[in-house]
Amino acid sequence: FRSGIAGVSMRSPEVATRLLPQDRLFSVLERHGDRFRGRLIGALTAAWHAPSQRPSVLSAMADPAVKVISLTVTEKAYGVNPATGTLDVNHPDVAADLKGQTPMRSVLGLLCDGLTHRPDGALLNVLCCDNMNRNGELLRGLMLEFAQIHQGFSPGLVERIRNQVSFPNTMVDRIVPAATPDSLDWACTQIGLRDEAALVCEPFTQWVIEDRFVTDRPSWELA
Repeated sequence: FRSGIAGVSMRSPEVATRLLPQDRLFSVLERHGDRFRGRLIGALTAAWHAPSQRPSVLSAMADPAVKVISLTVTEKAYGVNPATGTLDVNHPDVAADLKGQTPMRSVLGLLCDGLTHRPDGALLNVLCCDNMNRNGELLRGLMLEFAQIHQGFSPGLVERIRNQVSFPNTMVDRIVPAATPDSLDWACTQIGLRDEAALVCEPFTQWVIEDRFVTDRPSWELA
């Protein structure tokens, strides 16, 4: 199983702007006091900005060879009502999409739009990595609600979400602050070159994934 990651930014193009001149390579420096351990990451096969490169993003989501879509977009981006765990139709992005705005700008809208472009029967796994209780099940419910309410999708989309998409629950825990001029300068001092996409993080990491996939998957447990 050979795999790579096509990175997609939902808002700012800054991440892609930093990565592309470096052939999408970046370093991760685990820092503990004055000590650090660095790794060069070469898993990215693409770095896209969804608002300006939507055709590329949708084309990838439609490709049956793409079997996992993972998300780290923060809890606020999903449009969930925290009191009920159901869809917040007043969330700005969700509300705009439900009114028929095109292109859709919510996370749920992009996922549903991408799924409509996939061939029927092309199974998919959607892996939520944001800090929400039973995040996979929650995302599945939100996608079903969104697809049912939105007038632009065929009724068949709801059945495809139910029967052709898996939403494993996950628990991901690591503090990774956004890069700053100070952190980039520190990274440059440590590794001896300028990496405009370097990330400095804590050594602690925890990544738990429910093994509930409807296709084959990368052997993450080996790493």
